[in-house]
Amino acid sequence: MRGSRRFVRLRLGALIVGLAVILVAPVLWPPQADAATVANAAGRYDTLVLRNMGGKRAALVQLVAENGAFMQRELWRSKKGAFDTRKATFAAGDVNADGIADGIVLYELGGGRSRLLIYRSDGFTAKQVVAWTSKRGAFKRAKAKLAVTDLDRDGRDDLLVLYDRGRAGVALYSFISTGVKFKQKLAFSQRSGLIWSKAQLAAGDVTGDGRGDGLILYAATAKKARLLVFSAKGSKLTKKVFWSGAYAAGHARLAAGDVDSDGDCDAVCLMKQPNGKVRLDVFASSGKAFKKPVAWYKPGGTPVPAVSRFCVGDVTGDGRADVLTAAAAGTRTRVTTWVSSGSGFVPKLWFTGAWRYATVSLGVAPSVGITVSDKAEPLTDASRRYLRRVGADGTLTFAGKTGQVARLETGDVLLAPAGPTFPSGLCRKVLSVGTQDGEVVVKTAQAELCDVIDQGQIALHMNITAEDLADDGIRARGVRIVRDRPSPPGVRSNARRKDDPHGITFTLTAPIGDWAEIEGEITLDPDAYVNWQIGWGGLQSASYRQVLTTSTDISVSVKKTVSGTKEITLYKRTLTPITIMVGAVPVVILPEFEVKVGIDGEVVAGVTAGMDLSTETWAQISWDGNWHLGCGSSYEATPKRPQVFGQVTVTGFASAGLDFEVYGVAGPTVALKPYVELAADTQADPWWTLSAGVRGEIGFEVEVLDHEIFSKTFPLDVFGPWIIAQAGSDGSDDGSSEYQAPSVSGKILDATSGARVKSAWVEVSRSGAAPRRTSSAADGTYVFSGLSPGSYTVTAGKNGYADNQRTVVVVEGTQTTGQDIALTREQYQGITGHVFAEAGHYPIFEASVELYDADDTSIWSRPLQSYVTYADGSYEFTGLEPGNYRIKASAGYCYPESVTVSLSGGQLRENVDLYLVAFRAQGVFGRVVDSLTGDPIEGACVMADDGGETGGYVEDEVFTAADGSFVLDGYERHGMAVGTHGLSVSKGGYEELRRTVTVTRGRITDVGTIHLKELGGYSMQSERGACIRWSEGVPTSTGRGGYEFWFRPFSLSGTEWGNEIAQVTYDYPDWRGGGPRRFPAMSIAADEVLVGGSYATLFSFTLAQNRAGGDPGAPGTYHTIRGTTPIVSGKWYHIAAQYGPSGMQLYVNGHLEASNAYPGAPEPFGGASGGWFSLGENYLEGQGRPHTAGGDYRGLVVREWPHYDADFTPYDDDPAGGDALVYDLLAGMTNGENLGFVPTP
Repeated sequence: MRGSRRFVRLRLGALIVGLAVILVAPVLWPPQADAATVANAAGRYDTLVLRNMGGKRAALVQLVAENGAFMQRELWRSKKGAFDTRKATFAAGDVNADGIADGIVLYELGGGRSRLLIYRSDGFTAKQVVAWTSKRGAFKRAKAKLAVTDLDRDGRDDLLVLYDRGRAGVALYSFISTGVKFKQKLAFSQRSGLIWSKAQLAAGDVTGDGRGDGLILYAATAKKARLLVFSAKGSKLTKKVFWSGAYAAGHARLAAGDVDSDGDCDAVCLMKQPNGKVRLDVFASSGKAFKKPVAWYKPGGTPVPAVSRFCVGDVTGDGRADVLTAAAAGTRTRVTTWVSSGSGFVPKLWFTGAWRYATVSLGVAPSVGITVSDKAEPLTDASRRYLRRVGADGTLTFAGKTGQVARLETGDVLLAPAGPTFPSGLCRKVLSVGTQDGEVVVKTAQAELCDVIDQGQIALHMNITAEDLADDGIRARGVRIVRDRPSPPGVRSNARRKDDPHGITFTLTAPIGDWAEIEGEITLDPDAYVNWQIGWGGLQSASYRQVLTTSTDISVSVKKTVSGTKEITLYKRTLTPITIMVGAVPVVILPEFEVKVGIDGEVVAGVTAGMDLSTETWAQISWDGNWHLGCGSSYEATPKRPQVFGQVTVTGFASAGLDFEVYGVAGPTVALKPYVELAADTQADPWWTLSAGVRGEIGFEVEVLDHEIFSKTFPLDVFGPWIIAQAGSDGSDDGSSEYQAPSVSGKILDATSGARVKSAWVEVSRSGAAPRRTSSAADGTYVFSGLSPGSYTVTAGKNGYADNQRTVVVVEGTQTTGQDIALTREQYQGITGHVFAEAGHYPIFEASVELYDADDTSIWSRPLQSYVTYADGSYEFTGLEPGNYRIKASAGYCYPESVTVSLSGGQLRENVDLYLVAFRAQGVFGRVVDSLTGDPIEGACVMADDGGETGGYVEDEVFTAADGSFVLDGYERHGMAVGTHGLSVSKGGYEELRRTVTVTRGRITDVGTIHLKELGGYSMQSERGACIRWSEGVPTSTGRGGYEFWFRPFSLSGTEWGNEIAQVTYDYPDWRGGGPRRFPAMSIAADEVLVGGSYATLFSFTLAQNRAGGDPGAPGTYHTIRGTTPIVSGKWYHIAAQYGPSGMQLYVNGHLEASNAYPGAPEPFGGASGGWFSLGENYLEGQGRPHTAGGDYRGLVVREWPHYDADFTPYDDDPAGGDALVYDLLAGMTNGENLGFVPTP
C-alpha cells in the first residue's frame, strides 16, 4: 500500500438486549481491584458485571470507562442451564498480570464442595478456566467471603477468603494465583473472639508497602467496631488493630481503595443511617493506622439507594479511587460514579441498563487497534458544500478549491457515508485532478477497501423484519405485508429460531397472469452474517452466511393448461443502507431483498396443488485463500391432497434472496428456494407423489474488497426431493394408491350473483362409510374420485354462507358431472365485522374479539362472547338480544381498540370494523447529539414514562444508535399510548435532559434533535509525532520546570539505546561549521537495563549539562535518573518529571521513584536558534540515536515551576512567583505554537 499509516484506536461495545437479571451471592461484600498492582487503561479501571440471563444462564459483561461514561461489552456467556448464579460468588482482578481484568467465581458444586473459576479476558472475550476445586465436604461457598489483592507482589492478583469454620472459629485462606490456577494456603485462624457473621472483608495495600493486605470491619457491639488489618509476613498473615471506636458497623458495607491518592488504601463504608438515608464514610489510612471516619458524602443532592451494590476503584484516571454504586430502579440498573476530589465525593451517572440488580467489581480493558491509510479521508463539510455534480462515472465536480480539494493527489481515497448525495456511500480513488470553466474536476474510480484499511474487521449481523420493508416494494396485486402479529399456523417450532419467533408474513390472494391464482401465506425470517478480515497485504478472509426460516402455506389453482416456468415477484426493494465505521472509514452496505413464487412444469386446467412446508436452511460461502461452501436444512411438511386429473409434473416454489452491495457494487448474494413437487401418472403406482426440498444459489463478488480475488457463484441443492405424501397414504380414495377416475364433479356458486366460490369446503358421505372432504379450486370446481356405485350426499359450506347439500348417484364406469351447489349468504340478528391493521388496512388473522354489555361499567364486567378472527379478519356475534354492546379487539403486538354498538330487534349490524395500531407504529423518534459539537451520541439512554415533567412509571427504554437516532414505541413494553409522556435522555458524562412529548394515534412522531450538554472537562489523545515549538526557545529562564502526561506503550524496541518518549531539543543553524544540526537537552525515555540478573524496561529522566569546560559550544555531561516500575505494553502510566534548584524528580503513577541533587535545567549549547518540546516523536531518530517509543499520549501539562513535593502533593503556592503554566492540554491553551496536539471534548 502506498503512503504512510496512522493508528486509530476503536472502542467496541456490545449492546446485549433482553430481560436479564444480575444476581450475586448475598454474603458477598464487593471486592476491589488493587490500584497498586492492577494496571489500567488511561489510568482508569473498568467494571466487570456478572449477569443472570435467566434459565440458569449467565453472562460476564465489561463496562468500559470512557470519557465519563461506561460502554458495555459482553465477554462471555454460558450455555442455557449451565450456570446458576444463585450458586456463584463473584469477584474480579488481574490474575495473570496481563493488565486486563479477569472474572473470578466461587461456584457451589454441592455436597460441601466448591470450585474456583477464572474467566481469563483479553479485553474482548473471556475463557472459563477451572482454577481450584475443593474436596467433598471441605469447603462450602455459603461460608466464604471473598476479596481480591496482590498478596505476594508478583503482579498477579490473589484471593483472600474469610471462612466460617463453625466451632473452630474463622480462618483466612490465601489463594495465590499462578496465572492459571490458585494454590490454597491457611494464612490466619482464630478460634474465638472473631465471629464470621459480624465481619466484613475487603483487601488492598493498606500499609503502603506494595503488598496487599486483608481488611476486616468487625461489629464488636451494636455501636462499637474495629478495623483489623492482616498484613503478609511470609506465607502467613499477622493481625493488627488499625482503628477502634464508636461505629454501627452492622449498618455499613465495606470496600477499600486509595481515595486520597496518598499511596495506601483507605477504608470506605456505605453507611445506612437510622433515618433511612445513606452516607459515604472514609477511614483514611496513614499506613500504620486509620483515622476516625469522616463523611465524604452526606445525603442531600443525589441519594445513595440503600439497596446499592458498591465497590471502589479509580475509574476517572486521576490517581484517586472513586466509589461505584449500582442501584436498582424498577427494571433498570443505574451505575453511579462518586468521583473523589481527595476530600469528598461528587456523584455522576455513568450508565443505565435494563437490568434488575447488579453487583460490580473493577478491572481493566485495552482498546482494539485498526490501521487506516493516510491516503483515505472523509469528504469534509466544506467540500460537500462546494460539490456541484456527481457524474455517472464517479467524476466529482467542485465549484472551487477547499483546503481538502486543493491538496488532493492521485491515489487519494475520498470517503462519505450514505446520504442524499451518495445513496450508496462514497469510497472512490482519485485518478486525476484538473480545472474546467473555473470548476475543479476530480476523476475517480471505485476504490477497494484494501486501499483504505490495512488492518481491521467488518462484521455485520442483519435480521430483516416487516418493519424494514416498505409497501412500495410490493410487486403483485393481492399481496400484503403482515406487520406486528404472531406467527401464523403452519410455522413449526423445530424450523424456527426459538429466540426470535417473528418473521415477515405475506398474505396472498393474487392472480399469476391469466393462468392461475395463488392464495395463502408465506412467512420468511432471514438472518445474514457478514465477516471480512483485512490485514497487511489485502483481504485475509471473507465469509457470508444466511439462515432463512420459511413457512409456506399456499394453494395454487390452475385456470388453463400451461407449460414451463411461471413466476411472479411478490416483493423487491433495496433496504436502508447500513454504515459500519471502521476507524474513520464509513463502510456502506446496501441490502436488497426479493421474494418470488411460482410453478414450473406441465400442468392442465383444474389442477389444484398446495404446500404447507416449514424449513430452516443455512448457506455459507467463505474465502481464506480458497473458496469453501456449506449448507444444511431441517424441515417439516404437512401434506395437502392435490386435486389432479391425469398426468402432471409440476413444482411449486417460494424463494427469498438477500444480496449485499458495498458502495453500490455487488458483494455477497444468496437465493434460497423451498419447493414442493407434484408428479402424477395414471399408469403408475402410487399414481401421484408429493415431494419437498430446498434449492438455491450463493455467490460472492469481492472486487470491491480486493481485485486480486476472483468472484464465485455456486448452485445449491440443499436437500430433497424428499417424499412427504403419496396417493393412498392419506387414506383417501379408499386407501388405494392406484389411479381412480373422477366419479363426481361440479362447481360451488354464490346463490345470489352466480359467481364461483373458491376455497369452500366440500364433503361427500353416505351411510356406513367415512366422509371425504376437499376444497373448491380457484374456478369453484371440485372433484371426488374412486367412489363406488350408489347414492351420496354432497355438502358444501364457507364462512359467511349457509351450508347446502345435494344428493348424487354414482354409476359404475361413468362420471357424474354438473353437480353444482349454490350457497346462500347468511342473514341473522347480530354483529359482524372485521379487524384490520390501521396501517395498510390488511386483515388481522387470529385477532381476539370480545363482546361486552356496554351498560355494565363495573370492574367485574366479563365478556359475553369471544371470537378469533379468520384469515380475512372477520368475526361474528349471533343470537344477540337487542341492546348496547361494546366490542373490544386485540392482537399480538397491537394496541387494543373498542367500539360501542346499539342493536335493535331483527337487526344485523354488518361491517362493524375495528382498526388496530401496531405497537411499532405508534410512538416517537428523534436524534440525540452533543450540544457543543453536534456529533451524534451513541448509547444514550432514552426513557419514556407516564409522569410528565416529574417522572413516573417507566413505559419504554431504548439506547441510541451510532447515528444518535432512537425510536420509542410500544413493541417491548406496550406503553406508548396516545397522550402526553415524559421523556428522559441520559448518558454518562452528560447532563440528563427531560421534556414532555405527545404521542398521536398510529404515528411515530418526530420529536426532533435533542442536544445533551457535556458535564465539562477535556481530554485528548494525540497522534504520534505531535510537538510544540516556542519561537523564543523552550522556556528555561526560571531554571526550573516540569512535564506531566499519560503514556501507554504499544511498541518498545528492546535495545540498549532505549525508547524516546518526550524530548526538549534545540536547533543549531551551523554546528561548529558543519551545517544545521539538532541536539537534545532533556529526555524522558524507556530504557532496557539489567536489574537483578534480568532485563527490565524502566522510565528514565535525563537533563543535559552543557558548556563543559567553559566552552559554550561544547557538549557536557548528561544527568540521568531511572524509575523502578517495570514497563508493560498496553498499560497506561502517569509520568511527571520536574527539575529545579532542589534537583531532578521522576514520578510514576503518583509515586516518587527517582531523584538526584542536580540543580540544572534543559540547557542549550551555544548558538541555539529555537527550541522544541516533542511527545511521541524522536527528532534525532536516524542519526544513530534511540528509537521512538510507539504509544498513546494524553493530558500533557508543561510548567515553568516544579509542581509536586516528595509525596506527590501539589504545592499550594510557589515562593518564586507561582506555578507558571506554559501549556495545559486540559484547558486547551498554549503560549507557543501547537503543531500537533488537538484537545477534544
